[in-house]
Amino acid sequence: MIRGVAPPLRLTLVPSRAMRAVVPGLSLPAALAIHLSTMPDPVLLVLPVLAWHAWRAIGRGVPIRLVLRGDGRASCLDGNGDERSVQPLSLHERGPFGTLVLVVDGRRRDVLWAADTLPRATRRELRLWMRDHAHLRSGVPPEASTPGTPNA
Repeated sequence: MIRGVAPPLRLTLVPSRAMRAVVPGLSLPAALAIHLSTMPDPVLLVLPVLAWHAWRAIGRGVPIRLVLRGDGRASCLDGNGDERSVQPLSLHERGPFGTLVLVVDGRRRDVLWAADTLPRATRRELRLWMRDHAHLRSGVPPEASTPGTPNA
């Protein structure tokens, strides 16, 4: 199938329940580390504020619905189904977690996702789309890039 006429890849990125569960889970070891360190114990009062901020940040700006076309164009759909042009900059994956870096309305947005929000097949399609179209933004042809290194 020719990439330019392939059906668009449609993604809906929602807040990850797995990542939200990790934040409170990491708060307990963080509190223990602070208590066992030479830091004064009143520093522990800041920990719940930081955990709350991290928990809320995971869901900020999502859900986001993306449409990635075979010709390299990308857009996001708002609540009414209207399209706005976006520019995907890079994709970073570490095991089951990842970040898709976008420019939406001139502002950079890091959209976090996890295996519970993007199935394996969709992650593969996203990875292939970024590989095929990242050279359009960076000016480096895909053959010249080194494998395993992000182009954007």
